Amino acid sequence: MYGKKWGGRVVLLVVLFISLSAAAIAGVSDKFAGGETKDTGQMDVTSADRAFGGARNAAVEETNISLSSGGAGAIFGGGLSEEGDSGAAVKGLARLNIDAGTVEDVAMGGGVAEGDDAYAPVGDVRIAMGGEASVNGTLLGGGMAQGVGARAPVSGDVNIEITSGSMPTTAHVAIAGGGSASAPGNGINPPADIADATVHGNTSILISGGNFGSGYTYICGGGAGESFGRSDVKGNASVTIEGGAFNNTAVMGGGMIKPSREYSSANVGGDTFVILSGDKALGAAGGNS
Repeated sequence: MYGKKWGGRVVLLVVLFISLSAAAIAGVSDKFAGGETKDTGQMDVTSADRAFGGARNAAVEETNISLSSGGAGAIFGGGLSEEGDSGAAVKGLARLNIDAGTVEDVAMGGGVAEGDDAYAPVGDVRIAMGGEASVNGTLLGGGMAQGVGARAPVSGDVNIEITSGSMPTTAHVAIAGGGSASAPGNGINPPADIADATVHGNTSILISGGNFGSGYTYICGGGAGESFGRSDVKGNASVTIEGGAFNNTAVMGGGMIKPSREYSSANVGGDTFVILSGDKALGAAGGNS
């Protein structure tokens, strides 16, 4: 890990080694709550499916999706926007509750903009994880933008609260308050065409219990940047650890990008905070300054 200083702030650059593409799940099938309050059991979601609180290529007012039994390949608080469509917005709050069961890959509070010029914004995000829940991949507060000009922003704030459960992940990023954005380099006209998963408000992660990590992994308050992607947080980013058990886990207030990734960013525009008051078995602690 190394740091580079821009405008008085230190941006930490690390290798992510994380697969954020939910579409890579074998045999994937997409299921949609369409803005209704639903449990994945009502949607016939299996461990080979992606579950969305929002709709496919259509806007909804708000979402409230829960996993309380069984499993899902991936689960998202927002909707799915596909290449070139007019958008899949969640106009207000996107809620994601993981109370039990297992998420095999990613859990994200925002929407998915999958393809060139796709657009999947949400207003605010609230994620709650507890009970006997397990997330085997990565938990991200923001959205996922993948494609030239793809956008999956959060216009407001992200709040993540974890009271129990487990994340036996080997991904380099276990939890991030922001989103993830990436685009192919061929034919892109940066910076106008880079993918964007910016959180325009604040991010907050509060952990009071649970078991985390089976390899060296990070918890960060900002976003997870990839090639030709903007995963910034415009406001403040905070991580508070009040309890839990951590195996080779580092915590930091800022965002993370892979070194040598062109036109990628995971900056925090405001202040970063890391508060450790529980289990101190963490590999490191830090943030942007």
